[in-house]
Amino acid sequence: MCIGDVYRIGGASIQASTPRGPCFKIGFHWNRPDLVKRVEATGRHGWYVLVLAEGPVEAGQEFTLQERPNPAWTVAHTANVYRNRSKDRTAALELAAVGELMPRVRQELRAAYLKERAPHRVRMPLVSRSGFVNLTRRTSCARVL
Repeated sequence: MCIGDVYRIGGASIQASTPRGPCFKIGFHWNRPDLVKRVEATGRHGWYVLVLAEGPVEAGQEFTLQERPNPAWTVAHTANVYRNRSKDRTAALELAAVGELMPRVRQELRAAYLKERAPHRVRMPLVSRSGFVNLTRRTSCARVL
């Protein structure tokens, strides 16, 4: 399964849009705090779909692949890049270009990329009459004392 895949099932048409990780509650249910990370490590992810065309669907009907616009972006690979977006910002930017990905996820990926590209900038401050300024790294601006 790849991001953007379009499937026909019964009378409906769906498109894979975003990976879905395991729910945090499984760790509580099974009394295993590490279970979510263990499930994620297997690479077995669910996915969210968009309903492109409504129609009747019954149990046992086959999924028929209609389109595969992004064969390089499997659900597992997409989930891995998303999970490691702050470590590999270039891959995050490449994934953000996949138009079929959920818009909120694309925005988060772009933000991860820009975070590396936007270093703390210190603007040249206006100097007070006394000649002293206070530069604050946190706000990337100058305060006159």
